[in-house]
Amino acid sequence: MTITYYNLFVKILCLLMLTLLVSCISSPPAVEKLEQAKRQLDKGLYEQAIESCTSALAENPLLPQAYLYRGIAHQKQGDTDGALADFSSALQVKNTFAPAFYHRGLIYEELGKIDMAITSYTNAINLDDEYADAYQHRAALYEEKLQFGRAGSDYARLVKLEPDNAEAHLRLALIYLEENLFKDATDHCTTAIRLDLKTPLLYQTRGLGYLFLGYYDEAIKDFTKSIDLDRAQTDPYIYRSIAYTYKGSLNAALSDCDIALSREPNNPRALNSTAFINIQLQQYEKAIELGSKAVQIDPDYSEAYVTLGMAYENAQLYDRAVAQFDKAIALNSELIEPYFKKAEILEKTGDIARAVDVYRVFVNSVYSAPKFNRTLAQKKIRELESKLRTMAE
Repeated sequence: MTITYYNLFVKILCLLMLTLLVSCISSPPAVEKLEQAKRQLDKGLYEQAIESCTSALAENPLLPQAYLYRGIAHQKQGDTDGALADFSSALQVKNTFAPAFYHRGLIYEELGKIDMAITSYTNAINLDDEYADAYQHRAALYEEKLQFGRAGSDYARLVKLEPDNAEAHLRLALIYLEENLFKDATDHCTTAIRLDLKTPLLYQTRGLGYLFLGYYDEAIKDFTKSIDLDRAQTDPYIYRSIAYTYKGSLNAALSDCDIALSREPNNPRALNSTAFINIQLQQYEKAIELGSKAVQIDPDYSEAYVTLGMAYENAQLYDRAVAQFDKAIALNSELIEPYFKKAEILEKTGDIARAVDVYRVFVNSVYSAPKFNRTLAQKKIRELESKLRTMAE
């Protein structure tokens, strides 16, 4: 008899547990209310969506999607506290619910809590490595924190997930440009253009890639297209002037610099570009005047010290030239030109031992330099050391 009662008790307990399990999965009315809430969200009926989600949760409090939809509705209404509470509830019910982490990240981003937002997006990505929106938002925040390597990795992943995401191609191109990967930058810009993204920034970015690759005609075309899309810009005129200078079209280059300076008389980049053109025209005093003004306006503008040093060098004011190259290196030790220019002056003035030291510092310190420049510096070291030995004999 005891065994019979025990068996009956076990059966009743199992039925109760099964009933509870079924109710936890969700009852049909709760599912219908959840679908209704989604439709209301899509139509912008946020108050009604909140009511539908609350009703669904009254029937089944273990529906993470209901908390998610209600949180989104709260967020759309500007109720960040309510939204955060719902996203947290969704994660309490299901701690592997990637959309709750993603939407919580959006709230943190909106509140300016960048690190917390990045953590939330990372959690979403760890749970779903194809969560494209999470990659896009995290990449933008990494850019904001100047963590370009991480941002580039996210954008690279994003364009694989969404090959037709033109904006992601542009952002990736900008990062590649920053990392001196000019061919990759131009390729992604071209893809974005093919996807029908045609903005001044896009053409300017590709133009810079072409400029650094030495494709001056292509660069000029892109800077011109950028100007045509927005004639109020100053930067494309400056960049186009550089392309014209390297192409040897100095009058066109000066014309672009004049336009830039007429708009922004104290623009250090426009002053520096004009100084460089004047060096090509052998107007060294004018170049020194313009270069000096550029570094006075922006004392941290390393490239302007390089131009000013070149102007002093051509004017045969070698001590002043070396001083400018030293300032450029102190501001940006990754620059290549000031090392070579300084070493050339030291060799020219007979200070060969110091010239060797400069080349050696370059080889041992500037790890980002292209192989060609490192090989050239090593060749110069061997030549100058040989000259020193000959002089010592």
